[in-house]
Amino acid sequence: METHRIARPNRVAWSTMRRLFGFWLPVVALGSSLALGAPPPAQSNEGPERGQPEPSVEVARTLSAGPDDSANGVPSAFTVHVVDVGTGLGVFVEGPDFTLVYDAGSNDDPAGSNNRFVAYLRKTKPGLVTLDHLVISHPHEDHISMLPGLLKNYGVSQVWDSGAKNGDCSYQDVIRSVAKSDAIYHSAMKDSGNHFVVFGKTCGELGIKVKVAHGEQIKTGQEIRLGNRAAMTFMYVAGRTMSDLNSNSLVVRLDMGSKRVLLMGDAGAGRRDSAAHAPQFGSPESKLVASSGSELNADVLVVGHHGSKTASRKAFLDAVTPDISVISSGPNEYGHVQLPDAEVVEVLQSYGAVFRTDRDDGACLTNPAKIGHDNDGRPGGCDNVRITLSDNHAPKAEYWTAAD
Repeated sequence: METHRIARPNRVAWSTMRRLFGFWLPVVALGSSLALGAPPPAQSNEGPERGQPEPSVEVARTLSAGPDDSANGVPSAFTVHVVDVGTGLGVFVEGPDFTLVYDAGSNDDPAGSNNRFVAYLRKTKPGLVTLDHLVISHPHEDHISMLPGLLKNYGVSQVWDSGAKNGDCSYQDVIRSVAKSDAIYHSAMKDSGNHFVVFGKTCGELGIKVKVAHGEQIKTGQEIRLGNRAAMTFMYVAGRTMSDLNSNSLVVRLDMGSKRVLLMGDAGAGRRDSAAHAPQFGSPESKLVASSGSELNADVLVVGHHGSKTASRKAFLDAVTPDISVISSGPNEYGHVQLPDAEVVEVLQSYGAVFRTDRDDGACLTNPAKIGHDNDGRPGGCDNVRITLSDNHAPKAEYWTAAD
């Protein structure tokens, strides 16, 4: 499989140079090897051929030295899986000594125990029975609908939730599933001490209290150790229910060895006409840029709000400077708009490689070579993105497809 490389100086120094001189990285587009006259990348031998190459991108940069357990026979690589769940988001992260899920929901895949996210885990990690951490960025359907099925099939040790309540029945199902599990529940909302999540009149009921085993409250800047060489930091925590639930999204930075991954959920920058505008004052992105600065710097960005212009403003991206960006999206429209917005994709390509879970949505509808329900007329399951991170190699991203 052919690999494309971009040599980059120190990330912070590079970001400063770019702001001073208006200097842009070369665009690394999918299929760029064909445009340069190079032979097409080989098909992956992990799944059936689908008539398309499965490109990969490896981006080289200066690495800071750090401990490496590989010398002791322990693999030092970490893998980030952005699962093609259709119109939604589902991320699975694994290291040598931890597992983590960040959201799992879709607007066009059936929920239940056989959803595409669970099917992906069964296919790729058949011996997996327990997940260490589950992060619920915010309570929208396209981020949580698959979680009850996940909690039914896997034990979960720790649940980290924005705490913003959605009257939608799917969020109640999630909390009830957490309550039935042995998980310790952490909320960004202040725990009143009664260890209940209280819902108002919804789902045909006059009001319910769901008893959960509360842990510590989530705070901005809080660091959670994931394993020997990995940590999760909550970069943005609203701490109160916002009028726009997207603004409740828990923004998480994963530090794995010398590499960083930034998970945005639907955290946005406010409603503007162009991705070039600065984030709107008071928006999650504006607060992140103002308070975190270089702490946002990351190798990999899982793009906010499915590639909408309501997120990913240039000032924010200048702080992140991602080598690899992944957009999880599908054909289901958001307010009569199908995401991602072309303008956002173009801006992201100026920083590095862009991978999308919707690249084959049309052909995927009846493709038997996909994860989850085959030939079901639905998107999802075809364009899963895998990113491998290790100290001694540049980050590597590739599409992965197989039948289950």
